[in-house]
Amino acid sequence: MLLIVFKGMLIGIAALVPGVSGGTLAFVLGIYERLVAALGGLVFNSTRRRKDLVFLLLVLVGAALGILTFARMFHVLLATPLLAQPTYLFFAGLIIGFLPFFLKIHPDMKLTAKRLATLLAGLFLLILFALIGDRAEITQFPETGSGAPAAFTVAGINWPYGLWLLFCGFLAAGSMVAPGFSGSALLISLGEYQNILYFVNEMVLVPLAFFAAGALPGIIIFARIINLLLKNYPTPTFYFILGLVLASLYQLGLEIAAVLNLAGLNLAAGLMALIAGFYVAYLLNRIRHIETKNPPI
Repeated sequence: MLLIVFKGMLIGIAALVPGVSGGTLAFVLGIYERLVAALGGLVFNSTRRRKDLVFLLLVLVGAALGILTFARMFHVLLATPLLAQPTYLFFAGLIIGFLPFFLKIHPDMKLTAKRLATLLAGLFLLILFALIGDRAEITQFPETGSGAPAAFTVAGINWPYGLWLLFCGFLAAGSMVAPGFSGSALLISLGEYQNILYFVNEMVLVPLAFFAAGALPGIIIFARIINLLLKNYPTPTFYFILGLVLASLYQLGLEIAAVLNLAGLNLAAGLMALIAGFYVAYLLNRIRHIETKNPPI
């Protein structure tokens, strides 16, 4: 159970990084199919509801710990070019290191023309999104009240902005369910990434509540759709997801290019981070292989 919480923490951390998908990390960690099945069946499958709920709570606790613990750290890491480069390269190493294992994810992964077309559709769809997305960030923090305890602040926000956060939460949560589709990158495109980081860091409750209220149905609806696709069209769905995962490397490449520094020590640190990410992916997939034979719960 602690391992599931740890994996949830890694998914939460990944969700903070623009260009990295929490869904991709869920695949790397070997819990994606189980996660979408649990999310999709939570409302519709009463026979497994208890097991699904326990599993989801463990993942959620881990993700919340990862987000709350690392939001401020990632804000610093990604805002500092010297640190951003190895951070992005570490996640790139994770994704690259996972790719050889992806082709073993289903018994029938033989490449055909139709499956290649499905892969390319996922690849170009996400690249198109990255190309047309407005990457400029809009940072307009609302005024906060002073009547709350020091650890929590309450923001007075207008209803149009609250509804906008609801909509952003729905889209971001849905994109986090899809591997390769970065919710943080989407929030950058919507101009809300820095705002959400600020709300999490400062525990500004009202806008977080609006965002969470949109995120919950987004996760359930998108997970239900993906779960149905995995059940009825597993191999084409996996190839489409593989295209999304490959495209996430393109998104990461954009972020790396923006902070690229080829000076000696910076280059060495980046290469070490890339190798470390690759090695972590290898270890995680070894754990996944063991868990496939001995499910934890």
